[in-house]
Amino acid sequence: PATAKAKWTDPVSKEPIKGEGHVGYYGQWPVHFENGANAAQWASLPKAKRAKLAAAQVLPQKKITNHVCPMTGAELDAAAAPVTWDGAIIGFASSADANQFRALKKEKQEKIIAAWRADGSK
Repeated sequence: PATAKAKWTDPVSKEPIKGEGHVGYYGQWPVHFENGANAAQWASLPKAKRAKLAAAQVLPQKKITNHVCPMTGAELDAAAAPVTWDGAIIGFASSADANQFRALKKEKQEKIIAAWRADGSK
């Protein structure tokens, strides 16, 4: 039989997680590790570094599929804020960016999204 593909990649070791692994949290979002030592190492890092390392696991849980903020062009990390726009969930680099976008008139939102999509860096 074919070997099942690991669901998660450890954000510290970058290796596929085999077996039960260990779970830590970025806010309310579970982050999976191969072992407790990797989870402890991750937990000891500055928040910005943890957010960057956890992005690959947390963004899909938030149903965010883009990797670049439409407002700032910044690479998204685990702190990204989801916004439902025109039936799609779009990630923004921060809650402030998401709130700024939500406050705009629909026409301005459309221009921002069109420029972002045209850029191709989603």
